[in-house]
Order: sequence, then structure tokens, then C-alpha cells
Amino acid sequence: MSAQARSRSTQGLEADPAISCGPGGWPLAGAGACFVLSGFAALVYQTAWLRQFSLVFGTAELAVATVLAAYMAGLATGAALINRWLPRIRRPLRAYAALELGICISAVAVPSNKAALGWMLTTALGHQPAPPASRGFGGSLFYMTSAFVALGLPTALMGATLPLLARYAVRSDREVARRIGFLYAGNTLGAVGGALATGFVLLPGLGLTRTVATAALVNLVAFIIAARIARRTESTLQLPADRTAASGKAAATRHDRRLRFTHGPQWILPIMLLSGGVSFVYEVLWTRMLSHTLGTSMHAFATMLASVLAGIALGGALAAAIVRHRTSAAHAFVVAQLLTAAASAFAYLHLDAWMPAFGGVARNPWLAMLLMLPATLAIGATYPLAVRVLASDAITPESAAARVYAWNTVGAVFGALLAGLAILPVLRFEGTAHVAAASNLALAFLALVLLTRARLPWLITVFGIAAGGAVLFQPPMPEHLLLASPLRLGPPGAIRFYDVGRSASVVVLERDGMLALRTNGLPEALVEMAGTPPKFS
Repeated sequence: MSAQARSRSTQGLEADPAISCGPGGWPLAGAGACFVLSGFAALVYQTAWLRQFSLVFGTAELAVATVLAAYMAGLATGAALINRWLPRIRRPLRAYAALELGICISAVAVPSNKAALGWMLTTALGHQPAPPASRGFGGSLFYMTSAFVALGLPTALMGATLPLLARYAVRSDREVARRIGFLYAGNTLGAVGGALATGFVLLPGLGLTRTVATAALVNLVAFIIAARIARRTESTLQLPADRTAASGKAAATRHDRRLRFTHGPQWILPIMLLSGGVSFVYEVLWTRMLSHTLGTSMHAFATMLASVLAGIALGGALAAAIVRHRTSAAHAFVVAQLLTAAASAFAYLHLDAWMPAFGGVARNPWLAMLLMLPATLAIGATYPLAVRVLASDAITPESAAARVYAWNTVGAVFGALLAGLAILPVLRFEGTAHVAAASNLALAFLALVLLTRARLPWLITVFGIAAGGAVLFQPPMPEHLLLASPLRLGPPGAIRFYDVGRSASVVVLERDGMLALRTNGLPEALVEMAGTPPKFS
């Protein structure tokens, strides 16, 4: 496209300074502060809801998994639905304020919905004094349906918040990565605070009901701040009904000639779906491995969750600060996938190897956090990079943010379910680590092929790195981690058997003619070897 044609195609967009320059100064800072509060409340809700539903459904792994899946699916649904309404929303900050108020009201109603669902469960399945076993198809179906019904509305409203704030904050192409990354990082940092506050302060001090009420109050504060900012500023910052219409048909078909295919950027969506799934495989893997040394301590896992979220927030902010153009974002996305694989492999190997030298993760929890930081930084960078790749004149930044968020979250749902219910029980720790790292390497090569115009030497190089890394990384059984325990036990002995189930990891140790059975690092039984088969495996 010639410079003259390019000028004509963007004339409608640049004519309105309120559109070309987006909000800055205190309005943007205030909107960002609201999103920090929203992230804080979201993690408080997630932790509290998991515990509330466990009281009704029991601690069966399927019940917990479906609550998490319902939470993530609600976020994806909200992002997908708001994407259809974005072109019609003229005052996005006011709409965002309304969402915060809706989250506040609907979240407070979840405990009542939970109680009603518990009554339905016992009534429909025989008025039993305790919830029936979760192994039957009827119980499993009820868990899934009830969790989706109870959490559907508040989580869908949560999922719609980021696209609306992106609609408000981003008014020009150069602001896409920076401002969306700013919002994403702020929301995730708020989630860090929510995870720490819930584990250390709210749940121990206030209990479940008051903890949910506290999160609702935080949403109410975000609503008030956003509404006041919108009342003072948004009348001069409102958008036309369809921002892309002002640039004419030429803008709708224009594409970056440096990308390989006209519709190349659209491939970022299925890639982000797979990337989200792999990221949650890592999260489930790390959580299950660390349970051997940290136990089920609420404080310990709150700290670990906060450290992972902090790394994701910093990675998102770093990518947003560095990348401006779509082509550079595509190449940076490839690098981020390669770094995720390398950093995760390094963390797996050294988490086990450094435990004896540093006295174990239980005594040095910062060791695990620092080991996982490079991987979480790379994972966090993928979201703003993907939005920058997808955003164009035909796809507005807020629509790109909604689509990427929805696809990535759907992938996270399936990744969490598959990791906990299928991958870990079949492949154990070492096999899961290998599959996850190999998946990141494959995604790096796939992104290079589909999103860039990489020449043959680069394609061969990245393919060689991906294939070589997948072959060379053969993680061993994490012996030192399996021998660890959150309790101060004596010398563990030698591992004779270990396996990973859906909800627990089992290790059988031999020492002084005795066999010791441990579950998630905790002692369960001690039996003499007399009378056991000659070969125990």
C-alpha cells in the first residue's frame, strides 16, 4: 500500500484526538488501580470457592477439578461474549464499572447457591446423611453441572473486564502491547496480593463467609472508583460505535507484509490455546511435586501461588515494555516458548538436585520460587505478545485481547483437567515434565512457521533446537524430592516403588528390613518385610 493510500485509510482514525491519543495520567492510573483490585478479589474468590464447594462435594479430586474448570470456563465465556458487544459500547469504563458491581452482587450469592446445590445433591440421591461417592457417573455429572451453574455468572463477568478496559485504554496501534501489558500485569499483581492475603490473613482470621464478603467489598470499591473516573472524563474519551469503520474498507484488508500469510496472525489463537494448556500442566506438575516437601500447608501453597503469579505479571510487563510491532512480537513469542521449555527443564532438574545441598525446599521455599521464576516470566510474556500479533486495523486491540484471553483460558481448563486426571497418573512426574517441555518446543517451531516469514536457515535452526531439546531432555525420577517430607523424619531409606495418582503420590521405601509407605511425603504405614514377595517392585 502506498503512503498516500495509507494516509487516506487512517485519516478517520487520526482525525479525532480523543481516539488517537487514549487516556493518560490519572484516568489511566485510576483504571489500572481498579484492575489491580479486581485481580485481588478474583484470587480471593477462587480460593474461597474451592474450599466452600469441598464442604459440599467432599475432597474428591473430580469435584475440585470441576470447580477449577468452571472458574476458568466462566472467564473464557465472558471474554468471548463481550467481544461481540465491544463495537457497540461507547463508554467502556462505565460498562467496566457496571461489571465490577455485578461481580460484587453475584459473588455474594455463590454461598447461597452452594448450599442449595448441596441440598439438591442429598435430596436427588437418596437423602443420605453425607454426600454419596463421586465415582458414579451421576455424581460426577452433578459436580460438573452444579459448579458451572453456581460460578457461571460471576466468573463470566470477570472474564469480560480486561477487553473493556483495553477498549478504554488503547486508542492507537503503538499503545497496544504497552497498555494491554500494563493492565494484564496490574491484574496479575493484584492476584498475587489476593493469594497471599487469603492464605495468611483472610481465611485464618475471618473464615469463608467473611472472606467472600471482603472480596465483594473490594469489587465495590473498584466500581466506585471506575464510575467516578468515567463520570469526570469519559464524555471526552468515548469511542465511535465501530472504530474500524472510520478507516474504510482499505484498512479492513490491510495486513503486515512482513507476515507470511494474509491470515497468519489468526494462527496465534490455536497456538495460545495449546500454550495455555501446557502452562497449566506445569502448574499442576509443580504443585504436586512440591506437596512432597511443603505438605498441604495453606501458607506454603499461598506463597508458591503468589510467586508464580508474580513471575507471570513481571513477564507480561517486560514483554509489553519491549515489543511494539507485530513482526517483532511474533519473533519474541517464538523465543518465549523456547525459553519456557529451557527454564522449565532447568527448574525440574535442579529442584531435585539442589535439595540436599540447600536443606530442602521446606526450609528454603525461596529456592523453588527462584527456580520457577524464569519459566513464569516467559509464560507471562506470551499474552501481551499474542495480543500484539493479532491486533490490526481489521481486529481492534480490545477484540484481540478478548479473543486471545478466551482461547488461552479454554486451553488452561483442558490443561488442568488433563494434567490432573490423565497425564500425571499415566506418565508420572518425569514423563509429564518431558511432554510439557517438548510441547513448548513444538509450539515455538509452529509459531515460527505460521506467524513469520522466517527463511529456511532459521526454520532449520529452530527445528533442530526443538527436536534436539525434546530428544536430549530425558528427566529422571525426582529421587530427592520423593524422599523429602514436610515432617522431620529419620533417614528415608531406598525407593522401592513410586506412582502418581489423581489426588496423591505414593512412595514405598525400604530401610532396616521395613517397608514404609508415604502419601504426598507423609508417613502412612510401616510394615516388616518378612512374608513379602522376594521381588517387590
